[in-house]
Amino acid sequence: ESGELFYQYARHILDLCGQLDDRMQGLADGGTLRIGASITIGNYYLPGYVREMAGRWPQTTVRAFIENTGTLEAMLLANQLDAAVWEGDVHNPSLVGREIGRDHLQMICSPEHPLARHGSVAPQVLCMQNFLLREKGSAVRDLFDLRMGELGLAVEPLWESVSTQAIVHAVAQDIGVSVLPYALVRGDAEQRRIACVEIDGLDLSRKLRLVYRKNKYISPQLHSFFEIVAGEGKAGAARHEAARK
Repeated sequence: ESGELFYQYARHILDLCGQLDDRMQGLADGGTLRIGASITIGNYYLPGYVREMAGRWPQTTVRAFIENTGTLEAMLLANQLDAAVWEGDVHNPSLVGREIGRDHLQMICSPEHPLARHGSVAPQVLCMQNFLLREKGSAVRDLFDLRMGELGLAVEPLWESVSTQAIVHAVAQDIGVSVLPYALVRGDAEQRRIACVEIDGLDLSRKLRLVYRKNKYISPQLHSFFEIVAGEGKAGAARHEAARK
């Protein structure tokens, strides 16, 4: 028990030392923000965040790290990031998560695939398909596996990839079907390179969260980033839902 207490205090002291170093460096060069983003947010939202930050704080450098959720969480806990934005829940008690919006996952297939003729399918039908999925540890994969598991179903993917575009290209070639964030497949769907199919009774909506460590020093630059993310996240989610409808 005494060792655990010592460990917790030691971690806090080291975090404070890291924050002090960041602040001193910030005074020297206008500040550097280390921002993490999941694949979806990194592709869809992050460029807008960085552009707005450049307008508000032209002397501040934003370093971006686009990784899956598991990696981002580890980087936050190791004080390698000031904040991160991802989809899904926050489980570690050392982290704070603010909801900033919502998005959803979309099942896709080739326009030539038999399922493309259906507006929607039952979840049980998915178990008979060749699936191309993101890797385990990604927010997309975790949510899909969770929702299928709640129905007593599971899918063994034919392909696993960290690249959303690689999956989309393979789906367009009718190698299999997939479930990916709608924001990332919307353009391909509008160009009819792929077809969207709904899944009956499977809730694939998810929350977008801004995540940072408890007791984190919130610099003026980081506070501005929080404001930008909160505003753009909700506006972007609203635009995304309107486009889907």
